[in-house]
Amino acid sequence: MNAEEEIRDLKERLEEQDGNCRQAAEIGKALLEENIQLKSNMDDIVKQYSKKVETLQQDNYSLSLKVEAHAKEKLWFDEEMSQLKTDLQTQKQSLSEQFEIDKNQDSLYYKKQMNELKLDYEQAQAIEKQLKEKIEQLEELLQQQLNQTQISSKSFYGDELNEMQQELMKLQADNTNLTAQMIDTHMELKCSQETCSSLKTKLCSKDEEIQEIQCHMTSYCNNVEKLKTENADLSAQLEALRMETNSHNKKGNSIFSELEDRRVEAEKRLISLRVKNETLKEKFEIEKQLHQKLKMQMVMLLKMSTGRSDSSTVTRLQTQLTEARSTIKELLEKLEKYENSENIQLPSITDIENKVDEEDKKYVQYLITMLKTKESEVNRVNNEHRYKNLQLLDVSNKLLTQEKSVVELQQKNDVLRSQNIKLALKNEELQLKYEPDQIQDQDSKQVLQRQKEKIPLSEISTDTPEPQIIEKNNTSISDSSYLQIATRLNIPRKKVPLSFRKTVSISNDVDIVSPDGKVERSSLSDDKEEAVKLEIKGAARPKKEQKVKQVKVEPENIHECKQQ
Repeated sequence: MNAEEEIRDLKERLEEQDGNCRQAAEIGKALLEENIQLKSNMDDIVKQYSKKVETLQQDNYSLSLKVEAHAKEKLWFDEEMSQLKTDLQTQKQSLSEQFEIDKNQDSLYYKKQMNELKLDYEQAQAIEKQLKEKIEQLEELLQQQLNQTQISSKSFYGDELNEMQQELMKLQADNTNLTAQMIDTHMELKCSQETCSSLKTKLCSKDEEIQEIQCHMTSYCNNVEKLKTENADLSAQLEALRMETNSHNKKGNSIFSELEDRRVEAEKRLISLRVKNETLKEKFEIEKQLHQKLKMQMVMLLKMSTGRSDSSTVTRLQTQLTEARSTIKELLEKLEKYENSENIQLPSITDIENKVDEEDKKYVQYLITMLKTKESEVNRVNNEHRYKNLQLLDVSNKLLTQEKSVVELQQKNDVLRSQNIKLALKNEELQLKYEPDQIQDQDSKQVLQRQKEKIPLSEISTDTPEPQIIEKNNTSISDSSYLQIATRLNIPRKKVPLSFRKTVSISNDVDIVSPDGKVERSSLSDDKEEAVKLEIKGAARPKKEQKVKQVKVEPENIHECKQQ
């Protein structure tokens, strides 16, 4: 029971460690993605700022050129100002004359308006007189009607007279209405005649105004045309003066302008190259620091990976443990069945012989002898089976001890490799600190080859079957222990003078230990690549060298002139 509890504890610990490994792998993956994204963002920001700095410096240079041009233009503007002053004086005189003309025209216009207002006033007075006369006539009619009503009230005649008087009154009222209408029509006639006369006078005044406006328009158009011609002359003079200022002291050769343009282009290109050089230096320093940090992180990973147990060995041990448990259960079940069968009381052979007739006794004895021979054979086979099982257990124990020794050797190898890498990193740091000039000289003279090293990290256990590794002698090895031994026994290669420092990366080439004890090199690439690689035996595969592209800017021939 204690062993089972220990096994459970170990299983739980292994599961926790696997969970921690998975979590660490996920976190590492997320951090790597974030680092890649941050690096891309940083590169974009650096490019943007370098472009901005370049544009600002180019703008500064162009502004300095503009300042020089403005200083030259200032002298020209001073001369232009003196000329403009004279032009302004002439324009002032012409404007004063135009002002006097406009003043006279305005005075005439206002006089005409005064005359029109006087006519309107006289018309209003005439209308007022007519209205007064109308009022007097209406008052007289009223008095007549009042007198008639008084006379009609005093007379006391009969009914016929009253009827006649009523008819008379109606006729008189009609008469008064007709007279009033007649007066109104007369007044309307007079008003219409007066309005007609006033409209005629207004029409005459408007015709005169139209003629004056036409005269103004013609004078205004003439002035505009004169100003346009003057503006065109001035713009032509301006362009001529600019051409004279850009002609390098009025030398009539185009070589000077081309040389000036080339000088400006070369200075702009020099500014952009300076900015790019500064940005590349800063980027190089940042990449150097990141490279150092990555090296330290890899050393830490190697340290962390040395103490961990391999997932493949753990899974293999778990399978062996489950198989052992299943065999134990089967044996226990068989034992129980055997005990139950023994408990059943079988009739003895003597009882059977007594019960059988004398004729069948011989046949029974024959069967008993056959049974005894079979039992002896079964016992012999069981003894052989036990002996074979014991031999198998001995072999499995030896294999386990060898595997333990192999795992210990792998761990020691990992520890030594991590220590070696750490010492190399310390050596590089000390050289960078105390002897940076020698390192730069070595980098310029010596070219290092990239070396791939396998990082022995604990693999996450999955349900996928283990891939079979094909050796160079076409023998397949499916055992996971051989694969792990091969991945741990990577032999570091010698340095070749190339232009790269030592870097760490996961390699496809592994060393495989065959059952005979021979170490042979093979790759984990595809079958097509393996078929090509298996043809070459014993020959060392050369490393791929990265070609450095050298950018060379061809110097322009200054003595040559561009084609116009």
